[in-house]
Amino acid sequence: MIYCIGTSHVTVFSGRDVESNGFPNVHGDVLPEFRTAHVNGFLAYSIGDENHRAHKEIHRILEQIPQGSSLLFVFGEVDCRAQIPKHKDAYGSSLERATHYVVERYVQGVMRYVAEGYDVSVWGPHAIYRADDIWRAAGPWEDIIAAAALFNWLLQFQSQFLPIRYFSIFKWMMANRIYEDKSYYRDPTHINRKCLPQIYNTIFNGIPAPSD
Repeated sequence: MIYCIGTSHVTVFSGRDVESNGFPNVHGDVLPEFRTAHVNGFLAYSIGDENHRAHKEIHRILEQIPQGSSLLFVFGEVDCRAQIPKHKDAYGSSLERATHYVVERYVQGVMRYVAEGYDVSVWGPHAIYRADDIWRAAGPWEDIIAAAALFNWLLQFQSQFLPIRYFSIFKWMMANRIYEDKSYYRDPTHINRKCLPQIYNTIFNGIPAPSD
C-alpha cells in the first residue's frame, strides 16, 4: 500500500476523477495499491518548514497509518505554476535559481520522514495543459513547463544519492505532446484516470492499471 500525500494532484491515485478530500478520502479510493491524502494546496517549498501548517497536516495523516509505511509525496505543480515564475519576474531571481531553492527545501523536508522510518518516494510535477489563460499562473506556459522540467531533473538527480525514490510521467507527457490533448486532463492543471496506465508502468514496471 502506498499512501499518496499532497495537493489535489493526489486525486489521480484514487482511481476517480472526483477530487480527493481529506484522509481517509471521503469520496473513496478505488485502486488497491494507493490511498490518497489531500492535505491542501501547499507548496513543496513549505514542506521543509517545521513551523508551517503543511508539516502539521502531514503528521496528522501519519498518525493514522502504520509506522514505516510507503509514502509518495505529491507536491511541486503549484510551485511551478504559481510561485517560481513570479520569483523570476517580480523579484529579479532567475527561474533556475528559484527552482533550485524550492527543490532543496522540499528534499530537506521529505528526508525528515525518511529519518522517521518511512519508505519515501516523490512524484515529480506533470505537464499542465497548454493554454494561454492558465488558472492562478504566475507566468506563461513556457515558464511553467521550464520550471517543471528543472524541478523533475533536480528530484531525479538528488534521488540517486538519497534513500528516496523518484517517479514522474513528465517526460512521457512532453515526448507524446500529452499537454495538447484535453482527454488526459480533469481540468487544465489536473491529469485524470486516462494517465493511469503510464503511472502504473512508471511505478510498478509495467504491471497494468486496473480497468474500469
